[in-house]
Amino acid sequence: MPLPVRGDVAGVLTVGRGPGREPLDEQSVALFETIAERAGLALESARLHARQLAAQAELQQSAERAMVLAELSHTLATT
Repeated sequence: MPLPVRGDVAGVLTVGRGPGREPLDEQSVALFETIAERAGLALESARLHARQLAAQAELQQSAERAMVLAELSHTLATT
C-alpha cells in the first residue's frame, strides 16, 4: 500500500498473511490503508519539522551576524 504525501508516494507499506491463512478482509484492508495514509502524513510532518528547524537555525545565525556587525559599526563610529 502506498504511503501518500501530497500526491506523491513516500514509501510503501507491505502487508501479508502467512501461508495457509485466509486473505485479508475488506475491513482489514481499509484499516491498513488508513495506517498507510497516517504514516504518509507523519513522514511529511517530520520533513516539514526538519525544514522549520533548519530555517530557524539559519535565522538565528543571521541575527547573530547582524548583532556582531552592529557592534562593530558602533565601535568604529565611536572611536
